[in-house]
Amino acid sequence: MKAVVVFFLTLICQWNNVFAANTPSPSFNDPLFPLQFYLNERYGVTMNIHKAWEKGLTGKGVTICINDPTGVEKDHSEIASKFVVEGSFDYKTNSSDPTPDSPALYDGPFSHGTAMAGLALAKANNGKCIVGVAYDAKFSGIKHYLGSSEPANPKRFAYMMEYAHHINDIYLCSWGPLSIYSASVGYVEEPIEAAIKNATEKGRGGKGSIYLFAAGNSGQFNGSCAFDEYVTSIYTIGISVVTGKNVGSRQNMACSAVHAVTYARDLSLGLKYPHDRMPSCALQNKCIENDGASSGANAVAAGILALVLQANSNLGWRDVQHLVARSSCSKFSSVEWKINKAGLRYSDFFGFGLLDADALTTNAKNWTNVGQHLECVMTLPNTPKRIDGVATTTEIVDLSSWPNLCGGEGKRINFLEHVVMRFSLNFTRRTNLEIEVESPGGSISVLLRSGRIMDSFQEIKNLSIMSLQFWGENPRGRWQIRLRNVKPDPKQNGTLYNWSMKLYGTANDPMAGNTVVASQIKINQTSTASPPTTMSSSTPNIEKQSTPYFTKPASLLTSTDPCTDKNSQPCGSATTKEPSVMIAALLVSFTFFSNIF
Repeated sequence: MKAVVVFFLTLICQWNNVFAANTPSPSFNDPLFPLQFYLNERYGVTMNIHKAWEKGLTGKGVTICINDPTGVEKDHSEIASKFVVEGSFDYKTNSSDPTPDSPALYDGPFSHGTAMAGLALAKANNGKCIVGVAYDAKFSGIKHYLGSSEPANPKRFAYMMEYAHHINDIYLCSWGPLSIYSASVGYVEEPIEAAIKNATEKGRGGKGSIYLFAAGNSGQFNGSCAFDEYVTSIYTIGISVVTGKNVGSRQNMACSAVHAVTYARDLSLGLKYPHDRMPSCALQNKCIENDGASSGANAVAAGILALVLQANSNLGWRDVQHLVARSSCSKFSSVEWKINKAGLRYSDFFGFGLLDADALTTNAKNWTNVGQHLECVMTLPNTPKRIDGVATTTEIVDLSSWPNLCGGEGKRINFLEHVVMRFSLNFTRRTNLEIEVESPGGSISVLLRSGRIMDSFQEIKNLSIMSLQFWGENPRGRWQIRLRNVKPDPKQNGTLYNWSMKLYGTANDPMAGNTVVASQIKINQTSTASPPTTMSSSTPNIEKQSTPYFTKPASLLTSTDPCTDKNSQPCGSATTKEPSVMIAALLVSFTFFSNIF
């Protein structure tokens, strides 16, 4: 019976492909591969992963550490032969076995780490579940589930965070800090921060292990990843979601530290269409169809970056971040885009855009490593300043007058990478307060957005917020920091106790020895709502900015504009050709459930 189902499924998928996007579809015998919309080149979406595969890049020689609270079912047939025991650790038992504690419910939360492993590196052509992005990569597992009554010991947690960094090339961390929902926000315990820094600088033989963190799923509650101390670290890469309909997930958390997006399922939606699904692995050697969110997007990103490291194993951790900034696709018309002074397009929701495996691996192959990493700390004489409830409060620092800008000849930052701002303040209603920074070149980065969560506190102490959005700019000149109440009220006010700025970058142009190929991804979109209005010519570095900087553009997460990209003709819907797709999905589901029962 199964053979008959698979036969008809293959016929239907091939028939559907005639009417779908005119791109070749890879062929695998893994039963849920037809539902991996981001891999099979159907339904009008792609990350050009198949093009990287065609170059022989499948993750071989790369180890991805699944650093997950739940652990990993290392004996799952999709990944068992790939397990690297030397890179694995269980926080609770001090053993090298990351097997989950509660495997009874295969589709429950304890399958999380196993699902992440599947998305990143599940075997191809083994007739089971799915195809991993880096299907020849190996994996290790680090389990650190503590339980609500077991607070983490910072020193032991730090030990776990950098465990076996000489073995683990990529740390896949699809989880966030509990402090996001408490009054203690934005702080990484010093030993943990030091551990991540150490592994990033010394892992992989001194080239640096790559840390990937999910950007979070509380966007529908106006949550901001600016309060996620892991996403806002300069040593990590923050990943968010674009759905199969080529719009941002309603769960996406916006912040200036998001690096990029990959395709994943919006968990707030149902399972109506194939591009609403994201199949993966689960406990008890089973498969699931309902994974996704920023966790799933992060796992896909880990697989893509494994292909990149195979293309060039000499890349440093900063080289990888440069490649993401220069190689991603930003052709989506469904989100706001800004252009910084260095010519890079960026978004608070999509970072530098969609990861393009083909562009990333092509650019990585002949990449020249970037120069020495420089750090410049602005020690500014701060005195407490009133934050007005109606008027904008502005702080200015002119870096033109700083002698050598924190360094002598050859040590002066001329090309920015990360900018980190630290604030101590209070405000009557903190969730109405938003903060933006404008660079000398006129680029604007919103550091702190308004939101409804975290209403229980008014004071912020030494909160660090990182921005990637000045990447490539020269920091010399006049910087402005603006604080504003999004709901002006004379009864609301506060105090800015102090603030500081850290700049990171290079003295020499990191692109001097590099020529990059731009992303060739074509985004097919149709309009379901009126396009957002365009800002006036007085703000030339803004594209499709429909709302003031201090208002979250929620409508941009669920609607699209007419496709205006000349390279994307003809503009088609990513949700067409659904009758045959639905039949295929039903047959896939039948095959899947017959495997379970």
